[in-house]
Amino acid sequence: MKNSENEKKIDLLTINKRDLEEEKLNIQKQMEKKDSEINDLNAKFNEKIAELESFKSDKQVLEEQLVNNLTKNKKENSFFIIIFIRKNSKI
Repeated sequence: MKNSENEKKIDLLTINKRDLEEEKLNIQKQMEKKDSEINDLNAKFNEKIAELESFKSDKQVLEEQLVNNLTKNKKENSFFIIIFIRKNSKI
């Protein structure tokens, strides 16, 4: 009688162990899936960071060009104003 009870306990423990191992495998699969999703998101994030850095660089170049053009235009305008004043002062 005692042997039978012990065998039932062993059977129950074996079933519990199998269930726990299955649950562990399922959790591992879920973790792998989540890790994959995280890696994909990190890759997209890094792409966006690179794109942002490119935009920043482009912005700096455009700002420098704008400043150079404004400076050039200011000098040209000053030159034309001086010529205009000189021509008009002769009248």
